[in-house]
Amino acid sequence: MLVAALLTAAVASATQWTPRAPLPWNDWNFIATTDLHGYIAGHGTADGSKYTANVADVAIWVDKMRKQAAAKNVELFVVDSGDWHDGTAYSDKTNPDGVFTDPLLSEIDYDVLGIGNHELYNNGNSIQTHDVVAKNFDGKFLTGNIFWKNADGSIVDFSKKVRKFTGSKGTKVTAFSFLFNGFIAPKGTATNVIQTNVTDAVRQQWFTAALVEKPDFFLLVGHIALRGNYVQTPAPEWTTAINAIRKVHPTVPIVVFGGHYHVRDFIVFPNDTSAYGLASGRYLETIGWMSLSKSGVKSSVDRRYLDANVATLNYHLGRDETAALGTSNEKGKKMNSLIADAGKATNASVVLGYAPHDFYLSRVNASDEYSTAWLWEKYMSKTYQKPNANPAYFVSNAGTLRSDIFEGPFTIDNAFQCLPFANPLYVIEGLDFSVISQFKAWFNKYNKHTRRQAPCTGTPGYVTLDDLSSVSQGDDTVHCSVPYVANTAKGLYSPRDLPSTDDKKWDLVFVSFVADDVVAALTALGVKNVPTSNWKSYIPGKFSNDFLPDMAVKFWQNFPTTATASASGPANTATGSASASATGTASASVSVVTAQPTVTYVAASPAPATYVAPSPAGNLYKASAKAMSVAAAAVFAAVLML
Repeated sequence: MLVAALLTAAVASATQWTPRAPLPWNDWNFIATTDLHGYIAGHGTADGSKYTANVADVAIWVDKMRKQAAAKNVELFVVDSGDWHDGTAYSDKTNPDGVFTDPLLSEIDYDVLGIGNHELYNNGNSIQTHDVVAKNFDGKFLTGNIFWKNADGSIVDFSKKVRKFTGSKGTKVTAFSFLFNGFIAPKGTATNVIQTNVTDAVRQQWFTAALVEKPDFFLLVGHIALRGNYVQTPAPEWTTAINAIRKVHPTVPIVVFGGHYHVRDFIVFPNDTSAYGLASGRYLETIGWMSLSKSGVKSSVDRRYLDANVATLNYHLGRDETAALGTSNEKGKKMNSLIADAGKATNASVVLGYAPHDFYLSRVNASDEYSTAWLWEKYMSKTYQKPNANPAYFVSNAGTLRSDIFEGPFTIDNAFQCLPFANPLYVIEGLDFSVISQFKAWFNKYNKHTRRQAPCTGTPGYVTLDDLSSVSQGDDTVHCSVPYVANTAKGLYSPRDLPSTDDKKWDLVFVSFVADDVVAALTALGVKNVPTSNWKSYIPGKFSNDFLPDMAVKFWQNFPTTATASASGPANTATGSASASATGTASASVSVVTAQPTVTYVAASPAPATYVAPSPAGNLYKASAKAMSVAAAAVFAAVLML
């Protein structure tokens, strides 16, 4: 059924999103991904079927593109710039993250990979990346400024720091990778890794020794934005690395692949005759392409941003755009089977409710009822306010929201896509209302955890302006632009509207990620003895990413008689509160009948408007650890046989 649904989506893609022209091939060609964030199942029919490709489609496409390169007598290199975690139920409902997704993403035949910050937020994730991903790629996974701390306190390289290799036609390549400066902090990140900044890294003996031999080009792959702080000038980390290379090799071409900002971009590095950079979007929406001649001159350079759908990938293989891709050989069939198994184990396709309309990350103002920020602020307090308790004011960073929500069946995977982070909900109790009423203004001042949203995230599509736009168009498929509206507030606040005065004491509830910022804001407001650690949980066992599932079960139960699922796979049968077992069943008044692609719903009885304390079993929609470990072992075994 999953395969049939994907084929249906592929046909839709072929009729709507045909690329404008074949790819520009040259002597050196590159396929690039970044910020995949666990999207192994793709996006299915959501958002107009622009992004139907799953990881099996991409892996098989890369294999076939390598054969095309050989037939054209040119070279093809494949790279990834990090951030494989935090984005879907497939990646984030295991402990550690990525138990299912990392092995499947590793089936893409990469030449060089770098580490992202989302691999390093806790020790479990860093161990998973160190022990599984880095070792699987055996010298291709590079970390130039990240180190591993052993149990005995000794410090060693996280992985290889440099790769020197030869392309299929004899091109000599020297490759490095870095993570943006200043990520590893005393709080909020893994304690088994340490970081040095790029300025120090390029002065170290390993880097200078790697520059002695002259390659045909340098390849820099890193989880660093191409441009620093969303301005037009290059990020300082790239400038530092390029300048260090130029002191030894002033004219050798340098090809840079960045990420982190979730945007499509291409940069011609200033004051350099042959240094170029590409950023390839996010979430398996975009596959990047760059090509240039061996001379490295600007006139030879071109790039494309491919919409990651099956029709587009087939087009660039010269195949029928409706043909199966990820199931066209045994490797792809096994990968698709494993994607389905991972979906079952994580309950990814369990339907929790029905989104009444689209909610956008950045297409509308944050105060608009079609905004995901509005959704959080409207319903967070309604979902979790405790009865017979102090009124609570809920606070989070704006960057906790990551993607759009589309009208229709709302699955566990959809919930993780929009809000993946499992941060505890802490509370500081008994604050005067005068503090609460002023908190938003002060938190916006002190909150460091904000981010720019990626532009043009919704239908009809991306429209990219970069350093080559005056010469050629970068977007592989022509789209109409949609508005981009930045959320000027640095936080999310619920309830949205506070009373003008209130004699009652209030509780301040906040996600753990912004705890230090909350302390700073409260201290500035004159609150005495603000706790700086050991905060009390507001609801034991609840995390920030429980909100959307819990909200949907309470408030999104007005199902139409029939609806077409927009999830990446067929919906599982689900009944119950925001909860299902590892087999895809749960206990709810909503009944979802497995089908493809039409799903029938039975309307639920009205959900209570006030918070109901969780049962001792906690959130049952999270698959059991035992079932998860059994499924994980099966996925690992199957991947090893591919």
